[in-house]
Amino acid sequence: MKRSMVAFVLLVWFCAVNPVLAGQGQWAGFLYLVPKASSELGADQKARMVEEIKEAAREFHNDFKPDSQAQDTIEFLKGVKFDLMGKAVEGPSPVALIRVESANIQKVDDFFATVGPVIGEWFFLDFRMGVTGQLNYTNTETLARLKKEAPKRGDGKEQPNAVVFPLSKNAEWWALPTDRRTELFSSHEDKFGKGHLGHNGVGFLYISKIYRKLYHSRFIDPQQDFMTYFEFADTDKPVFESLLSGLRDTAKNQEWKYVKEGPIFWGKRVEGPAGLF
Repeated sequence: MKRSMVAFVLLVWFCAVNPVLAGQGQWAGFLYLVPKASSELGADQKARMVEEIKEAAREFHNDFKPDSQAQDTIEFLKGVKFDLMGKAVEGPSPVALIRVESANIQKVDDFFATVGPVIGEWFFLDFRMGVTGQLNYTNTETLARLKKEAPKRGDGKEQPNAVVFPLSKNAEWWALPTDRRTELFSSHEDKFGKGHLGHNGVGFLYISKIYRKLYHSRFIDPQQDFMTYFEFADTDKPVFESLLSGLRDTAKNQEWKYVKEGPIFWGKRVEGPAGLF
């Protein structure tokens, strides 16, 4: 993870010279707040930081109460744990995360460029980026099923849990023909063995309980190829755990042999920046 605000400027420049990427869907920036060991946040400093974030967030809809029509949104997540493959990440870990989304990458960049210097007095700032786009490795039938079975998104009280999961695919994956990658996302027991479900098959076991959003990062942010974002109710924590274990089970999902997981941020959705600290 990079602890620098320079990333924002570089990302805007990159998209300016890559019109195909710039023409895609919703851009999302994920800002991880990692406490500086030498900095203690007092009441006055906290109040000033909260007000600065509120002011910068005025043009964004607060996603604690989702609005499907909103184009510019912001989400505040208070950290619960930070792990990699189920084990706590060693060293300083993020205690909060801010997710900002817009079809206009400049708005995402401007927000973080505004709040970064203030938050950066007490926190290291780790930044990741992604953009929504067309789903790969699907067909018309799969897309129709996704639309039919995907859950209605709840607010921060109904679905208080949020997970941010970056991941990448190895070089062997990207060297495979597209049709082979598509096969790995499906069952094809004749090719991959009895009980193989594929990524899509595992996902459909749990799709009705877990809100999910995928962002593409390849060629945009070198830290990962994808950013995945999830929300779910307290009662559905076991469902999410089952989803993770199912995807990681290479007997059920051989696609995961090609996956390199990034550190997972587990958080709680809070109503505003005051709830982060």
